[in-house]
Amino acid sequence: MKNTFVNLVQKCICIDFLLNALMKSNSYNHFKFLPKIRSENLKNIKIICYLYENLNKDVLVLSNTKSIKIDKNHDRQINLLLKYISDVLDYLYDLRNFSFYFSYSQVINRLIDSYFGFFSSIYCLLYGHSFRTPISQQFKFHDILTKSLPEESFQPIDSTHTRYYRQVCIESIGFIFDFNLIEKIISDESYEVFFDKNPANKFYQYYFRSNDRIFKVRIYDFNAKIFNIYQYIESESLNPTPLSKEEAVDFCNSYLKSKFEHIFNFLSMDKNYLITSTYKDSTESYKFKYNFLDNFGKPSPGKSLFITINTVLSYIEELSILF
Repeated sequence: MKNTFVNLVQKCICIDFLLNALMKSNSYNHFKFLPKIRSENLKNIKIICYLYENLNKDVLVLSNTKSIKIDKNHDRQINLLLKYISDVLDYLYDLRNFSFYFSYSQVINRLIDSYFGFFSSIYCLLYGHSFRTPISQQFKFHDILTKSLPEESFQPIDSTHTRYYRQVCIESIGFIFDFNLIEKIISDESYEVFFDKNPANKFYQYYFRSNDRIFKVRIYDFNAKIFNIYQYIESESLNPTPLSKEEAVDFCNSYLKSKFEHIFNFLSMDKNYLITSTYKDSTESYKFKYNFLDNFGKPSPGKSLFITINTVLSYIEELSILF
């Protein structure tokens, strides 16, 4: 276990060196989130050392940290930074496999969340197309759906791209369903890979279970775009009077306007489309279709947003897009 802690702290120190180099460069010194990441990383180093001391009743002594060469090529610097963050996550996962007290396990989970956040932010710095957009906003559903990353610049980094996809899915769940999955205990999770009869359409489906909720998120491999997100709430407290169709329409319009105010005026409900799910003569859900409008106010062919509302519990069950 000691070697794991030593390697973990050494990787964190390397992360600090690289962040410091990026902050001093003319290309990246204006990104305000880099100093915040560096500050949090330094705090994490202290937490890791304290954790080791509490677990082993001993001081963590580091051997000489291997020197790293600061490459003048910023892209290679960021790639190396992402590699170190990935290594940190590997060591944290190793530590999580040990039988610790609940409070210690929670500390490790928080550290994992922290470095996942680092990875997502740094990844967007290298592969994102809009650096002026705050990192917390880059995972909004409509941004991911309607603004794909440039295909020629999207290069998943070794096996870490699946972790990046996972983090995008978690943050999208937080935005779409107002459920902070990061701070909850995930009781079960997995992912599957689908090719949809064509390798070019390869996508991942991530599954998460937490408390009384189940989530499924689908994300394309070639451009990291989410195109389907679903939640199911297990509850026995049913609405004695399910929402009517008119109430469901108002609910969906209000929801879309609040979440996607920048594109809501470019959406038009297709009044000829309606899918109803019933159980024992009672309506359980409605699925509506919204067409995207072009600059002339006409529906764009083959570009639509679908939304499903659970009328019994009054919540948005699913969002998907066709483009």
